[in-house]
Amino acid sequence: MRVLSCILRGYAAALEARPIAVKASTSAVSFGLADFLAQAHEQQQLKKLPTAKLVEHSHIESGFMRTARNAGFGFCFHGPWIHMAWGRRIGLERFFPGTAWSMVITRIFLDQVVSMPIVYTAFLSWPALTTGQGIEAAAANVRHAFWPAVSFAWSVWPMVHIFNFKYVPLQHRLLVTNVVALGVFSYATFVSDQTRAAADLASPLAVDSTGAMLPDPALASGIGRARLLRVATGQTPSI
Repeated sequence: MRVLSCILRGYAAALEARPIAVKASTSAVSFGLADFLAQAHEQQQLKKLPTAKLVEHSHIESGFMRTARNAGFGFCFHGPWIHMAWGRRIGLERFFPGTAWSMVITRIFLDQVVSMPIVYTAFLSWPALTTGQGIEAAAANVRHAFWPAVSFAWSVWPMVHIFNFKYVPLQHRLLVTNVVALGVFSYATFVSDQTRAAADLASPLAVDSTGAMLPDPALASGIGRARLLRVATGQTPSI
């Protein structure tokens, strides 16, 4: 307990001194760890497949660079963006402060209809833009995967943020979001493993051909992993 207490005090001190850097780092860890777990699950599923299926899914990138790219999105965009969008300077907490239910519900609504779609658009564009595929490839990724990602997010995150925006101090809300995302990822993996045949391969996080995960780790359990994988990789034109 003493060690944990020291860690928490150190985290709080670092967060107060360098809030953007700390939040960017926690998002990087969350996105990187989620991708690492997704790759481990993918490899387990691949071992169960016949050779023909292995060839079919051989285009999916794996390895350190994919994890680094996802962690880079967390560090460069997700953490700093959420700090700004939820913050007191120009964000939701400035214009709709406090824990009154009217303020909480307003913040949740604006986050879900404005901030969250921006994050998803940036995330789905990220792999194409960071691997030299260009704007057209980025736009195609967004067209194919944006709606299933956002529509499922609306079934999960408003309920999480009722607790987060009401009871969690502002400086810790992003950390709670990242922890919950990993928890949902683990649950989604367990449920999908119990209900899907091994031949119906897909990651617990939908991925594109460069390994981009849809930001919500629970996404695949709600819509269908194989279908989302085909959409995210461009194998079908639309949902």
